[in-house]
Amino acid sequence: MAHLLTPEQERAQDQARAEMLKREALLAAVLLALWGRARSAEDIRSGTLQAVAMGRVSARVIASQAASRQLEALGVSPITVTAPATAREIERARATAMGAADNWGSHYADAIAAGATHEEAVEAARAASQWKVRQLSITETAEVWSDETARVADAASRHGTVLWKVWDAVLDRRTCPVCGGAHGTAVLATERFPDGEPGAVHPFCRCQTIL
Repeated sequence: MAHLLTPEQERAQDQARAEMLKREALLAAVLLALWGRARSAEDIRSGTLQAVAMGRVSARVIASQAASRQLEALGVSPITVTAPATAREIERARATAMGAADNWGSHYADAIAAGATHEEAVEAARAASQWKVRQLSITETAEVWSDETARVADAASRHGTVLWKVWDAVLDRRTCPVCGGAHGTAVLATERFPDGEPGAVHPFCRCQTIL
């Protein structure tokens, strides 16, 4: 089902996306700083886990505020939702941290095998893992943003408001067929999208949920 946005909704959406991009850039900067000081895969694992866990908390607050503004654009009273991290979120953060450590460790081991010193291998692993920082910052931000928007919308629905949530993809040459095809799809806030969830379709997914 296609969904056309009002000018007020478009402004709220643009503001939400701008804030999401700032949040994404901040997480990338934190990860780069942590990884720049790392000297082992364990440093990467612990640093990434800390950054992702803390980042999810701050992203929730920002995303919730953005979702409330989108509700206001629809003429719906803002809904304040607070909830502790779920078991799924904790496991997701741990898996992300382990994946980052494995990636860094693989590059480090390759450099050592090629005859590099420890310091040279550390630098080689850091340089080779730059794309991973970008992937994590994009995917983590988009996923948390969509989860929080959907959670606020669900809470509003339980208060008797009928809401639709909309799949919002970034449409450019990097957009995958699934995300491009899902762009603009609208479902009731209490339902799931038929093509998965925005931000969680694949690594580097930049999609988000809007109201």
